[in-house]
Amino acid sequence: MTRSRMAASKMHRLTRITPPAVRPLSLDEARDHLRVTQNAEDALISMLIETAEAWLDGWRGVLGLALEPQTWELSLDRFPAGAFCIPLGPVVSVTSVSYVDAEGAEQVLAPAEYEADGERVRPVGGWPSTGPTMGAVKIRFVAGEGTPENIKHVVRLLIGHWYTNRESVGDRLEAMPMGVNMLIDTVRVVRI
Repeated sequence: MTRSRMAASKMHRLTRITPPAVRPLSLDEARDHLRVTQNAEDALISMLIETAEAWLDGWRGVLGLALEPQTWELSLDRFPAGAFCIPLGPVVSVTSVSYVDAEGAEQVLAPAEYEADGERVRPVGGWPSTGPTMGAVKIRFVAGEGTPENIKHVVRLLIGHWYTNRESVGDRLEAMPMGVNMLIDTVRVVRI
């Protein structure tokens, strides 16, 4: 994790509530890429797809974005002074904004009390006061619009590399395919 990500993670907390319903690459697509016709290695291939997804997807993934639609929750200690950006995108929708009020009761804002446009969220008329509770504000949102084709190809390259090079160190150390970094750099989100 980079220093900027570590500093940002101390200001807020992101938690995945619902994982994606689909993988960035199906088992059949992976088998086709690997030229595997039998199902004897389906468990291994599925694990390779999951590993590639874990490396790429979400807040801690190298891309810094959600691939397939998934539900996340952003926790803040209090509302910011005005508009703020959700630090994971692409945001498809904000499903709820809740907070703990000064009396310690949980409240849910009506959708008319805030505006959401992609990653940006701002109050209509100002944010309410929160109590002195850590994580008093919760913003639940759906992020991910589907895996772009170039990132699906990254998954193919990764699983092909890992399928062929099953040991971490062998007679020779195999580097990651050059195309992986080239394709990732076209999509990667850089946080400041």
